[in-house]
Amino acid sequence: MVRADLHYALVLDREIYQASQVDPDLLDPVVRLEGGLPGPARPVAVLRRYQGPQGYYREQFTLTDPDGHELYASTVRRITLEGEFAEDEFRTYLHDVIFAESGEHTAHFFIDGQQAGSVPVFIEAGRGGSLPTFLQQTFAAALKKGDILWVTVPGRGDRRTGVQLFRGVLKGRHRTPQTTRAQAIWFVWDNDTVYALDGPNDPDEQHVPGLAESDEVELTVRSKDIRSAVAQVTAGVRRVPADTDEWQRIATKMLAARLNVADEDEALARWR
Repeated sequence: MVRADLHYALVLDREIYQASQVDPDLLDPVVRLEGGLPGPARPVAVLRRYQGPQGYYREQFTLTDPDGHELYASTVRRITLEGEFAEDEFRTYLHDVIFAESGEHTAHFFIDGQQAGSVPVFIEAGRGGSLPTFLQQTFAAALKKGDILWVTVPGRGDRRTGVQLFRGVLKGRHRTPQTTRAQAIWFVWDNDTVYALDGPNDPDEQHVPGLAESDEVELTVRSKDIRSAVAQVTAGVRRVPADTDEWQRIATKMLAARLNVADEDEALARWR
């Protein structure tokens, strides 16, 4: 007899799962393939919650196709449950799982060698909307829930103080940045555009080294709850001239966002 109960389980695309932590409406319980069938799936999240007496257990899960053939079997690992009055959640990410057909698959979960439960797994190949569009929606939803994002630039350098604009241009795949150093920045989100201040000549202002020489940057939004990246986009970079209506409009919004600005007129003069 299984001593622990499976209370919840879900197998889905990892990016969809992470996006749903920002906006629950984005949750779509499907596994997405890189291309057509047969082929490898994009990274897969396997989520499950158990409840049972306090102690150690041996856990394993498998994925089977519509005919019951095993496609994947996890290693047997030891897990700890906190007690019958708690639900303990576990999360595993899978890579390079190959699927040959699109019918309903099944995930089976085992505790101490006995099946604790199973859930259906739905496969989506070559359909279901545009991934770049999905990532753009995720990116926008995440930005609305925070005031910091991370920017990765391909080099370093100096520039004059100015309001910078990052206009998101999504690619079909994420580009690998030339440097792995990401810097947290504060920003203003306006008309589907990220605006950020860059001031290398003022130690009291934000500065992003290398932005002056960059045509593109990587922008990453992280979930406040799970502290992991939920969306990453490639964005073009341009300066907003200080003598334009756009600059004045965005600078005014930045003043409202910066609660610690003592003198607004002096701040505007510095930013120019």
